[in-house]
Amino acid sequence: MDTKQSSPVIIAGGGLVGALTALLLARLRPDWTITVLEPREQGPAQDKRTIALAAGTVDILNKLGVWQQLS
Repeated sequence: MDTKQSSPVIIAGGGLVGALTALLLARLRPDWTITVLEPREQGPAQDKRTIALAAGTVDILNKLGVWQQLS
């Protein structure tokens, strides 16, 4: 694959999975154009439910430097 080629990426929804996918792709491929589309003008729904994350997921979030802000 040509590393100089810019590829557009569209992610449907900026919730937990969409936002993390966008962040990972942006860091791995800064030459790509990444767009997150939201079905609601206000952005993703503010969900107050508790979620459980696997230790491996927490490790990834730590490596990305975002775990402190999320925890």
